Amino acid sequence: MLLGALSLLNSVPAKAQTTVWSATLTVKTINVGVGCINAAGLECSALLTNDDFTHNSVDYEINTIRLLANNFGGQLSLTLNKSIPSSFSDYKLRVDGSDFAVTSVFNMLIIANNTGLSWNVNDSVSLSLIEPSPPTVTLSVSPNPVGEGSTATATVKLSRALSSAVTIPVTVTAGTAESGDYSSPVSSITIAAGNVESAAGVIRTNQDTDEDDETLTVALGTLPSPLVAGTQSSVTLTIRDDDGLMISVNANPPCGSEVTNAEQPSYALKLTPA
Repeated sequence: MLLGALSLLNSVPAKAQTTVWSATLTVKTINVGVGCINAAGLECSALLTNDDFTHNSVDYEINTIRLLANNFGGQLSLTLNKSIPSSFSDYKLRVDGSDFAVTSVFNMLIIANNTGLSWNVNDSVSLSLIEPSPPTVTLSVSPNPVGEGSTATATVKLSRALSSAVTIPVTVTAGTAESGDYSSPVSSITIAAGNVESAAGVIRTNQDTDEDDETLTVALGTLPSPLVAGTQSSVTLTIRDDDGLMISVNANPPCGSEVTNAEQPSYALKLTPA
C-alpha cells in the first residue's frame, strides 16, 4: 500500500476550466519510469522526457514529479524547466479528479500537508494543471441618486482574490448632466493583492440652481488581462435636484375678499421645485 501523503492546502470543487497540461502516471516503488511516485518512507523522482506545454506563448517542460516521504510533510511537487510566473499560484493541480491549490516557488508547483490520498503499487494516477476561469470585475455606485454638492463612491469587486495588485480603470460619461455639473477626481481604482474589492469617490457633484434631475454613466474602462467584465460593468447615476420646494396657496374665496358667515373658505397648498 502506498501511503501517498499528497498535500492539500485548499480543496475546491472541480469546474469547467482550461486544462494546461495532463498526464496519467503509474505508481512505482523504484526510481525508474515516467511518473515515479514514492513508496512509503522512500523518496523518488520521475524524469519526464518531452512532456511539455505552451502557455501564454511560453514553452514549459515538466522535468520531474516528486513525492517526498511522510516525514517531509507529504509534499507533491512538479518541477518545470524555467521560473514560473506568479499567476500560476492561482492555478489548481487536479489529482484523480479532485482540485488542489498549489504554491508557486521558483520553478516548482507544490501541494502539501495532506494525508487523504493513497494508492497501491501499479495504480494509475491522473494529474492535470488547471487554469482557473478568468476573474470577473463588477461595478457599483453609491449613493444613487446622489444629491448636489455630494460625492458618489464607486466600488469595484473581483470574483476572486489575485496574487498581485490590479488597477481597474473607471470612465465617466455625461448623459443629461453637463460638464459643469460634476467633476471626476479619480480615473482608476486599485485592488490590493489578496483583496477582492476597493472603492473610491469617482463623482463630485456641483451645487446648481434651477436644474432638473440629471444623469451620467460610470463604467469600467479597458480591463487589464486576464480580467473580464462581470454582470454589471456600468451604472447610470442620477444627480438629484435638491434646490428646494416653493409653496403656493390657492384660497377660495381669494385672499382679501369678504367672507360671510354662510361661506366655508378653503385653501389648497401646492409644492413646486424652486
